[in-house]
Amino acid sequence: MLAEEHYAEHQGKIFFPSLIEYITGSLHYPGEPWKRKVKAFVFQGPNAIKLVRSICGPTNPHEARDKQPGCIRALGTVVPLKDAAGNEIGQRMDNLISCLCQ
Repeated sequence: MLAEEHYAEHQGKIFFPSLIEYITGSLHYPGEPWKRKVKAFVFQGPNAIKLVRSICGPTNPHEARDKQPGCIRALGTVVPLKDAAGNEIGQRMDNLISCLCQ
């Protein structure tokens, strides 16, 4: 429920179901829920949001590698989403980090 709430802005988009599977660990550990882990950090202080966004880098891993190769998201990848016939219908970006900055 928390993952769906966190990514509510993407609900209804083609990649939403696979995003939720990825972020909750269901994609990598479908039959082993005890292996699904989330590490949460809280940063606060002057310029905390700017600093965290800088560490994370651009959302798209390809853009992150080009514009900020040392950031965390530069380690991610773009995965094609396919329909039952094998046709590409969209993409899912697999990031190593999700950032909620408020």
